[in-house]
Amino acid sequence: MIKKKMIIPFFIVAIISSGLAQDGTSRLQTHLKKYFNTTVEKVKMAESPDQQRQILNDSMHKLVMVLNTIQNRSDIPAQDLPAVNKLKKQFQQKIDELNGRNGFNRVTDGNLVDFATYVQQDMEQADRYVTLSLTTVLLIIIILLLI
Repeated sequence: MIKKKMIIPFFIVAIISSGLAQDGTSRLQTHLKKYFNTTVEKVKMAESPDQQRQILNDSMHKLVMVLNTIQNRSDIPAQDLPAVNKLKKQFQQKIDELNGRNGFNRVTDGNLVDFATYVQQDMEQADRYVTLSLTTVLLIIIILLLI
């Protein structure tokens, strides 16, 4: 009887923890969606392709900087680091694609709005390939808002 009493709380904690991770990821997805909606709107309103490219570069560099900060924190759960690395790599690849580096063709001036929309749609699907703890997600959001 004692073993059954110990097993039930374990499963409850496991289920709650899983839910928090999913909740955290959906919060990150929501925040990234808002962040990139704003970026896309700024790109659309920019007066020149140079301004559009700068807006996109700044937006994605800011996210890479936030993820670098998260990676270097000692209080981030070890199981979150692979997901943080994956997100950072994806943003870096988008920056490389935008600017035509590391084997990518540079996004043409006429396609910058389409590229911004593509990045937005890709980041909205972050929950398909990234699961982070609520703590890590909240830190990402807080740091992103502060810089």
